[in-house]
Amino acid sequence: VADTRRRGSFSLDEESIIQFRWDVRANSSLTYLYIDNVKCIVPQEYDISFYVGDELKETKKVFEGEIPEYTGDPLIKESSETHDYFFAGWNPKLVPATENASYTAVFDSSVIYKIPEGETVLIADFETGEFTSAWGGVFYYYSDATECNEYGCGGSDLSYDIVDGDNSKNLKLTFMLNHGALTYQYAGLTMDVAAEGGTRNISTCKVLRYDYKGAAHNFRVQSGIDVGYQYHQKEIEPADEWTPMTIILANDLNQPSWAELTADIDDVLRQATAIEWQMTSGATNGTLEIDNVRCSNIPVYNIAFMYGEDTVEVQKVPDGDMPKCVGCADFEKDPTDQYEYSFNNKWNPAIVAAAGNTAYTMVWDSTLRSYTVSFINENGNELQSGSWVYGTTPTYSGETPVKVGDAQYSYTFEGWAPEIVAVTGEAEYTAQFTPVVNSYVVKFVNDDGTQIDSTVQEYGTSVAELAERLTPTKTDSEGLLTYTFDGWSPEIDEETIVTGNVVYTATYKVGDK
Repeated sequence: VADTRRRGSFSLDEESIIQFRWDVRANSSLTYLYIDNVKCIVPQEYDISFYVGDELKETKKVFEGEIPEYTGDPLIKESSETHDYFFAGWNPKLVPATENASYTAVFDSSVIYKIPEGETVLIADFETGEFTSAWGGVFYYYSDATECNEYGCGGSDLSYDIVDGDNSKNLKLTFMLNHGALTYQYAGLTMDVAAEGGTRNISTCKVLRYDYKGAAHNFRVQSGIDVGYQYHQKEIEPADEWTPMTIILANDLNQPSWAELTADIDDVLRQATAIEWQMTSGATNGTLEIDNVRCSNIPVYNIAFMYGEDTVEVQKVPDGDMPKCVGCADFEKDPTDQYEYSFNNKWNPAIVAAAGNTAYTMVWDSTLRSYTVSFINENGNELQSGSWVYGTTPTYSGETPVKVGDAQYSYTFEGWAPEIVAVTGEAEYTAQFTPVVNSYVVKFVNDDGTQIDSTVQEYGTSVAELAERLTPTKTDSEGLLTYTFDGWSPEIDEETIVTGNVVYTATYKVGDK
């Protein structure tokens, strides 16, 4: 009834089966189910063999009706001096098993293009006025202009020609996109890597270079591997002037993140069919000029840019090219209390043209930090504020701080709190004052203005104690009256203290002699 080897099914004891049932799923979009020709069979097994040439690679048992599947070692045909070989299928084509059968691996071939190690080959410079490259491939353009839907046709208009450039002839593509009915419009320039669109192994082209001027575009490599048009590519920025572009094919080219059919870039380069320059959707119209397409078989080195022990960036750099850290310009080193740091593209060791795997460490310029130092009065008013370099000792250069006194105290500037020290951060110093008790002149006079006593006393001194030492007297010059001391004006009591300059006048009672 069932066999555990067949499509993950499970074994049943035929004597225990009491019912077969077909349950209709609740989420089925159909409203009917037809069943017919229900049978129980013991499937026939067949021997299926797989060969590479005359070499048997695998033999397996396959149930009748199943399509054979090869699960043996990788299928490889050794390369010759001129060609690489790639597995392309089976001969005959795999079909459901109905008898013992043998299948032989079929291989496609790709011409090997060999660039001697260390050399550069010019692929196209257009000086002859021809659209054919040194690889034998033809340059041509493509667009969506012939594609249509119910709303209309594609919106890409293109033309191209070999023109006299600034210093030499170059290929110029003129394009206009996004004026048709299709949602997505495209256009580009293609160069077959072999004559008549054949396949070529260009893996010895480790570094491809070209000069360009004009619109943003994607540089792409096509191959005989089906990737659903999601080719390996690199986005190139627009350039107003002629700009050299260097592409390390095995490193810089990647498929879009949404690609469903994927391939290894090494396999793509071994089965390359074309290179192309495709206009990006952001460039709706303009021109793109291409010149001096060339390939180099030169070493590519790992260049590391370091911040201390940490890696900021690692680049692949062709032999002889000058390394440049792209992400270092925005890199920051945290300041200390003492120093601020700036990176001015200095490295240890100094950067030189790539000649081997190298690590460069960032060298930072340091600048002593400056801090704001403020001098304030005791009442909070700012007297002076300025910027002082770390390690220097600030000084106050303004007018001597003043604190307004009162009746009891006058104030003398004493210094600053806290004590002024060398700058290590933001600082604020507050003026300090020494209080001095005010002294006042206290006079005692007779009612005729004659002075009885005059003294200088501190604020708070008891006036009553001062007055107790005095015996005011007054005589009548004619001898007719008597005068008896009767107190002071203003009145003095036990609580009267010195609060300012003051004159007390003696008062008398008058009597007859």
